Amino acid sequence: MIPAQLHTPAASEKLPLQIRYYGTTEASWNLYDDDGITFDYERGKYNWARLDVKKDKKGQLTGSWTAPKDPAFHYSSATWEFMTR
Repeated sequence: MIPAQLHTPAASEKLPLQIRYYGTTEASWNLYDDDGITFDYERGKYNWARLDVKKDKKGQLTGSWTAPKDPAFHYSSATWEFMTR
């Protein structure tokens, strides 16, 4: 999720990302990101960010991410919210 916008974010605008995790187990996956406007992804212009959910020593879920160093990546930071029952 990103903050509500009154406009379409510019391609160079960096936004904070909130990741909501619905689950109770560890997991890993990749977040795909492209400019959302052009067909440049067909020429390989896109990014992947690695997202990981692990349990700490107390058994609590924690999230981390490895953002690409590419300046075209659209997210400035990531926060995690764990949606458990």
